[in-house]
Amino acid sequence: TESYHVSVSDELIISPCTSVKMDAGKRIFVDGRILIEGTSTCPVILSALSSGLHEGIQFNSSSLGRGSLIENLTIQNSIFGITIYGSDPIINDISIINPSRVGIDMFSSASPEINNVDIIDAGDGFFYNDWRYGLGISVGAGSNPVINSANLSNLKIRGLNIWGASSGTYQNILIDNVSAEGASTISAGVWVEDSTPVIDNIVVDKSDYGILIRHIDDGGYTMSNISNCVVVFCKKS
Repeated sequence: TESYHVSVSDELIISPCTSVKMDAGKRIFVDGRILIEGTSTCPVILSALSSGLHEGIQFNSSSLGRGSLIENLTIQNSIFGITIYGSDPIINDISIINPSRVGIDMFSSASPEINNVDIIDAGDGFFYNDWRYGLGISVGAGSNPVINSANLSNLKIRGLNIWGASSGTYQNILIDNVSAEGASTISAGVWVEDSTPVIDNIVVDKSDYGILIRHIDDGGYTMSNISNCVVVFCKKS
């Protein structure tokens, strides 16, 4: 019934085939190290105990450099999937299904390595009185991830949202059907604001804007290096 805290001196190991169920509004907070050891044939499942949405896993800055590793995890019934503040977990082969707000959220110079992520139906069936929901991956506040192979499909507002003097490398990204249906804001496959990402081999299919790059803070830089890019069936590219 309560959130679970992995203290700075502790390690939490979750074995293959484990099903973790959490009450609404609860989180796993990681100050130390977490090892999720799912396999392709026996993933770890993180879902809700009953009705309502849990808030996933949150890495705090004290977990930086402690070797957290997530492999073959599926997250269901959540508001947020994984939230990272100033930490550097390695995340491999993860699926986040229908998060109401954000699949993977980064702040405070987070620097994770993420390989093979599927985020499906973000924001589908939900409405909030702001724009910050239905996001696949959001990278902000000076974060610098390495992301290789992401499938971001059927999202409400944005596929890849990069803001606040962030950077990082993003390779092999497929973003499909960012609808903004019922929302009071425009949708974008990729939104870059005051940041300097390097993006290679990306496809954006169906969105209001394919890739939208904005510079609003004269105290910073906006420079996006985008190569091998395909944008189709968008109102504006």
